[in-house]
Amino acid sequence: MRVPTGTRPGRGSLRLPLQALIALTCFLIVAGALRSRLPWPESSGFRAKLEYFVEHKDEFDVLFFGSSRVLCGVAPREFDEELAEHGLEVRSFNLALGGMEAFETDYLLRRVLDLEPAALRWVVIEYTSWDPVGGWTAIESTNLRRIAWHTSSGTRDAVEAILVARVPFTTKLTELGRQARFLGLWVSNVGQAFPALDHARGVSRLPPRTNPLFGDDIPGLQGWHPMFNESYGRRAWSKRVKNLLNAGVRSQGEKVDLRDFPTGVLERQVERVRSRGMGLLYLGLSFDESLRAQALLERGTLPELFAYTSPLEHPELYRYEQRADVNHMNPDGARALSRVMAKDFARLLEEKGW
Repeated sequence: MRVPTGTRPGRGSLRLPLQALIALTCFLIVAGALRSRLPWPESSGFRAKLEYFVEHKDEFDVLFFGSSRVLCGVAPREFDEELAEHGLEVRSFNLALGGMEAFETDYLLRRVLDLEPAALRWVVIEYTSWDPVGGWTAIESTNLRRIAWHTSSGTRDAVEAILVARVPFTTKLTELGRQARFLGLWVSNVGQAFPALDHARGVSRLPPRTNPLFGDDIPGLQGWHPMFNESYGRRAWSKRVKNLLNAGVRSQGEKVDLRDFPTGVLERQVERVRSRGMGLLYLGLSFDESLRAQALLERGTLPELFAYTSPLEHPELYRYEQRADVNHMNPDGARALSRVMAKDFARLLEEKGW
């Protein structure tokens, strides 16, 4: 019996999967081509600060990365002026952003290094938690900043951290699924249409007060965002300092288990900077992460660490008059921290013969 033309077994069953594969391939190619033209996320002053830096990337010797503790606590002009008094001429810029975690910091560092800043000699990174599980919420799942760092390499690092984390197996499965979702959102450019169109038209959907880093604030303050005093009582601050002192005493000699730490992720970050012939320094500004940072320094994973988490070692940084709140310096505190850091930086350069 002759089989009619076009109805031979197997040919029709392969047509639909093949068409789907072709369509998916075309989609990924187009999405990838468009992704390189998408603007930076606008929230929290991200886009305003990064666009300014891209235009002036060859003017800075030192870059600061980190969370709001660095954003509000490091004043580049004070840092530069203090170094000038030690005979070191540098120009620094504060690239920190509110809410920036370790994985997002690493993503931003990659993007900045890809720009090949001509004058950049030192990178200063706040040491923050590499825990990809803690602190994530469903509200943040569509945040464009969080989606942005879920590149293939960023997602790989997050997965690596999840696999070594000491959490229940079901939690790991949940978080791995979340990483897959973020990666899918990044690959498909979900949520990017309106931001891209607004950027092309020069329109912002954010009210000015939610984006404090516009216009002249960035060049004038070199990326620093002063935080002024909030309603925070002197008694509450005294209690906080006392708790920090007690915690410091209790933690003396305490050993930190690093078996659940994604060492490879941090080692790749260190190598990424060093391979370009740049110096790398980590800042310890969070007491919650201070013990782990110190353990990583002692193990040799962190090349250098300046820790400012002890009221005993740095009482000048723990005065009530210098604080906006528990975690952030006010302008006076930022100036004090920046000058203390610059003195330590000058001392480090002298000791290393750099």
